[in-house]
Amino acid sequence: MQRTNGTSVFHWLFPFVYFKSKSLGGLKLKTFIEILQPIRKKKPPSFWERGGEAKLYTSKGSQRELVDNMIAYTLPGKEFKLAKFKCLEGSKEAKTWDIASKLFPLRLHHLFTSDKLSSIDTVATGVYVFYSFTKQKFYVGRSGKADLKSRLQNHFQNKENEFHIFNYRLCKEPKEAHDLECALYHLLPDHLRINKEHPSAFEGKKCPFCETSV
Repeated sequence: MQRTNGTSVFHWLFPFVYFKSKSLGGLKLKTFIEILQPIRKKKPPSFWERGGEAKLYTSKGSQRELVDNMIAYTLPGKEFKLAKFKCLEGSKEAKTWDIASKLFPLRLHHLFTSDKLSSIDTVATGVYVFYSFTKQKFYVGRSGKADLKSRLQNHFQNKENEFHIFNYRLCKEPKEAHDLECALYHLLPDHLRINKEHPSAFEGKKCPFCETSV
């Protein structure tokens, strides 16, 4: 394996492999091999050997993209592809869409545990994204008030949700959380989203991306 490119890529990949293995029943070598097998088919040993294609991934950005693609190989079903938003570059909506899209890469997610939740500010407002390895879908949500930690704890206590890993972002105000949740909802295609209903409106404000005001 190439010392720089390959090492960096697998440094980002293995937390996801560890989380998935742990969430699906245990840290067993067989489980690790099963998770990595789809990646091996797409990126065989020759890819990583000295002089292989991995040498082309020299920048951090290209390496992160490679990791995201490798993780996508392990996800069953249809292609993992976020929706695109047609909007004037530099607009407020475009910035919100971009911020929301950065919450989805599974290499950035945390294991959904009580220890991780204990580190979150008790009075924080924000948005969150869950991923379920068993349902193979995402769930998005927000805290409309300064109760992000308690919202996450409620989800944690409801074992029927089967949420295994998550990511979140703190927001300065409820309106920001509302707009980000709307972006998160619209970014996901139906086959990857547990949420069926559009996010609720904040004080009658319409969704910035579809004009929904429910």
